[in-house]
Amino acid sequence: MTLFVYHGAFLDCANTMLNSLRRQSWALPCKAISVPVTTLDAYLTRRDIRKVDFVKMDTEGAELSILAGAKRLLKTPPRPLLMVELNDAVTQPWGYSARAILDTLLAMDFHAFIATEDGFLVSAPLLERYDPLQNIFAVPTEQCDEVHSWVRQ
Repeated sequence: MTLFVYHGAFLDCANTMLNSLRRQSWALPCKAISVPVTTLDAYLTRRDIRKVDFVKMDTEGAELSILAGAKRLLKTPPRPLLMVELNDAVTQPWGYSARAILDTLLAMDFHAFIATEDGFLVSAPLLERYDPLQNIFAVPTEQCDEVHSWVRQ
């Protein structure tokens, strides 16, 4: 698969943030390189990893593909907590809205929260567009009691 590596996104020109498996609209120098890919389920099986506690996804639009390749992980207890970036600017080149990520997680029986400045969780807003971006915490229903003390109504 092709990875598009963007250089100079910030003052540090060596910084390569914003890389993606889809060409983005950034007005930055870009280099296309070939990289191997696999699914989370295949990786975990190959490495004989049987439990994952936490997954952070900030994959510049590949989130739905990652969720599709992690069905066993996300459907088989114990399921992990997730932190996922919702950002329409990076999902648009993939042909879907950031809301589709949230809808997918809700359909898989996760509850979505955002962190407050004082470190608590509140229910994530169900927006049509996530621009600017929003980081959400997705908690499996069976773990909601464990995070209850962090949640503000």
